[in-house]
Amino acid sequence: MNGTKENERDEYYLAKWLDKSMSDEEFKEKVSPEAYASYVKIRDGISVYELLNTPIDNSFLKIKAQINQKKVKKLPLLRYVAIAASIILCFSLYIIFQNDTIVINAAIAQQENVVLLDGSQVIVNANSTLIYEEKDWKHNRELSLEGEAYFEVKNGSQFTVKTTNGTVNVLGTKFNVKTRQDFLEVTCYEGKVKVSYGNESKILTALQSIQKIDGNLLKVQQLPHDILAPAWFQNESRYNSVPLRYVLLDLESQYNITIDKINIDDTLIFTGSFTHTNKRLALQSVFQAFNIKYSEKNKGKIELYMH
Repeated sequence: MNGTKENERDEYYLAKWLDKSMSDEEFKEKVSPEAYASYVKIRDGISVYELLNTPIDNSFLKIKAQINQKKVKKLPLLRYVAIAASIILCFSLYIIFQNDTIVINAAIAQQENVVLLDGSQVIVNANSTLIYEEKDWKHNRELSLEGEAYFEVKNGSQFTVKTTNGTVNVLGTKFNVKTRQDFLEVTCYEGKVKVSYGNESKILTALQSIQKIDGNLLKVQQLPHDILAPAWFQNESRYNSVPLRYVLLDLESQYNITIDKINIDDTLIFTGSFTHTNKRLALQSVFQAFNIKYSEKNKGKIELYMH
């Protein structure tokens, strides 16, 4: 019972603090030091949440309009308290605060919209993780990415995306980074980006793309002039001369399946696309190109075999 009363008391003070009817100093006196530190991070998270719902530049709004996601409505204060309480109790939201580290996870078949502390915007694709340090972000704009994300970067200090397959450096631009296992693909839509791996580096300008496959940065590819954003904004994955094993990873990320490829040659080169909205059609689009048969004997597990 005491624990319940303490939680209710904390939530009451929390509501007044978030509503700015109680100062930081007053609130700090009402709760424990540990709780206060947690609440400050929650407040920061709510600020980011609100920023996600404020008008942003027209170009990004046009891009967001292509994504099939429900619009998020602004929540009243009591809902903020509920959000805060849920974070305190179970840390189950997709944004996780650990000291000054922010971890953003996009689940399988999901996407997450993120506004960074400088106003830069990121859309994180399915089964992907973005990590950055909140401390001194203005002067050290550095993130780590596993998976895929699209970035619209505000001008300022150098902006760096680190992956296990290489590093992408920019100042202000629009670009997409995809990194899974030993595969890296960077596409620039506006401005310039520098892609570095080991002792190699390449400069990409608008509508240029580069891949790293089998440890080598390949030559820069020029995109058609009408390509304005990644294909996954339109619920589709597209490939140009990509080994099949990386296509299978994306199928697993989009449809929450496991693909057994032991009976096929996953080094085959695939050029084509698959939809994110119909699993059967997606599998057919990829496997028919190689005359590969598939069966789903157990739910979520796809077995492949050649004719």
